[in-house]
Amino acid sequence: IGNFVDSLDFWKDWDKKNIEQADKAIKRAWVTGIICAVWTLLITFGALGGDQTMSRLADVWSFGDVFLILCLSYGVYKKSRVCAAALTAYFLIGQLIIRIQLNMWGGVGVPLIILFLYMQGFRGTLFYHKYMKGLK
Repeated sequence: IGNFVDSLDFWKDWDKKNIEQADKAIKRAWVTGIICAVWTLLITFGALGGDQTMSRLADVWSFGDVFLILCLSYGVYKKSRVCAAALTAYFLIGQLIIRIQLNMWGGVGVPLIILFLYMQGFRGTLFYHKYMKGLK
């Protein structure tokens, strides 16, 4: 898998001597994950409280989503490439499922920003591990 990651060269425009950029991208990703988990939790409480609009978006199983998002965000905080990739994929797949189920295709601005931040976090973890490998 190392050769595959090397061939992607995601970080060609990043300053290889400055790991701070990768750390900032990673931090933005895990903080975004926490914000998304809190938002999901608020929507879930609203849905369970009887709000008709929110009940279409969440149910009791949404607590599992909150837990998973928090776990993956913690993994990104610890600079896990697997968790960063999983968090990005989970968000993208979740957005697609919600939009297909509710036939709701507008309002993609915020989800695109979140997806961008998650992807940058994934990119940051890849760079971080490549950089650390180069130091050994």
